[in-house]
Amino acid sequence: MKMENASSPDDVVDPGVTPETTVAVAAAEMKLSEEVIAKRRLEKIRQYLVESLDDEDAWRGCVGPIVCDLLEMCQQLKACIDEELTQAGSFLGALASLEPAFNTYLRIVRQVERLSKVDRRICGLAVGQPRVATSIDTLPEMESGDIGV
Repeated sequence: MKMENASSPDDVVDPGVTPETTVAVAAAEMKLSEEVIAKRRLEKIRQYLVESLDDEDAWRGCVGPIVCDLLEMCQQLKACIDEELTQAGSFLGALASLEPAFNTYLRIVRQVERLSKVDRRICGLAVGQPRVATSIDTLPEMESGDIGV
């Protein structure tokens, strides 16, 4: 069956498809996609955890697990935020109630960024250079804002 206001002559609509079923299918596909992404993110976090714990460098062996904990917190917080947004129906409607969660999420992300910067400074690396094990005795001087929430 052809649609009366189809954008091209090839646009065909199945007579059994309604806007409600289309929305339901799209929501189910989005949920599946979000679950796959969340699962892959957790796999990457766990992979980083194993690599950090196996690293001979004491700094990375100690800080890597902390970063993994922070990243897992971000993942859990994101899932809660997404659920709340889904239930609220609109972003603006949920904004006020979710502001503390957004702020917490951003604080965690900033802490991960800070730890990453400290790690790079310890190793004396510019962004993009591979990290290699280093002695903790060769730490450069750090500014007061390098670590903290």
